Amino acid sequence: MSHKHHHTERDFENEKKIEFLSVISLNLFISIAEIIAGIISQSMALVSDAFHNLEDTVSIIISYIAWIFSSKEPNFKRTYGYKRIEIIAAFVNSIFLIGICVFIILESIKRLIKPENINSDIMLLVSLFAFVINISCAYILHNESKNNLNWKASYLHMIGDSFFSLAILVGSFFIKKYNLYIIDPILSVLMSVFIIYQSISVLVKSFNILMQSGADLDYLEIKKDIEKIDGVVNVHHIHSWFGNEKTIYFEAHIEVKDCLVSQSSKIYSSINEVLTKKYLINHITLQFETDRCNNKELIFTNRSEK
Repeated sequence: MSHKHHHTERDFENEKKIEFLSVISLNLFISIAEIIAGIISQSMALVSDAFHNLEDTVSIIISYIAWIFSSKEPNFKRTYGYKRIEIIAAFVNSIFLIGICVFIILESIKRLIKPENINSDIMLLVSLFAFVINISCAYILHNESKNNLNWKASYLHMIGDSFFSLAILVGSFFIKKYNLYIIDPILSVLMSVFIIYQSISVLVKSFNILMQSGADLDYLEIKKDIEKIDGVVNVHHIHSWFGNEKTIYFEAHIEVKDCLVSQSSKIYSSINEVLTKKYLINHITLQFETDRCNNKELIFTNRSEK
């Protein structure tokens, strides 16, 4: 029975891998196709959509990596595990996309001033093809998106890509029918600005995580809650940071009344319950002491003190 369960679970994981890799492959294919078609047809909108697809492809790859590595155990070389792989990838991807989009905007502005002829047939055909692929990818991800945040994010990316492709499809129709070539650079600028807006948000967030910036917590309230616990005298030298965008690490010095180790364990359990349930902190490290630190600031700033 257990062998059958293991076999079924392995089959399920293999099925999910195939689905993820199918979506990644299809998106890479359409991104490359749109870049080539955009260059041939002189459509900056297609090139913009290609890089938007590429952005979302990288996001899906990050989700896939996170899913693969989520079960990988920490080791002596990586004591925190592999959670930051996705953050590093997101950071690099954001910088790359912002640079590309700035270039596209500059080129599109030139075309707004002096519109160029566009092969609307290629634009129409490729945008239709992109729309069909994006909708298909969204359909593949739909069921699992209800139960998994990574899959949901990827699903929403595909829905967004579908709308972009649809906008280009409609735009190419008007270009073909009315020769409104100015629509192409307008779409390019709008899409590029949207991508930059999204990328800056990801860039700032990933940068803060890599810099081990503190989590957005009410530290004064945390101090009050912990110091209400029987046996706690003072809380100081608090540190917090993110392992990835969902995992919060927290450490602090806890001054207690002189007591047995067994009593400090009970205090630890009470603090742990407050931090995990009220503040949703995942990983907690506490240093218990009795009147050891001369500096008892909440955030330790005097680096010269030992």
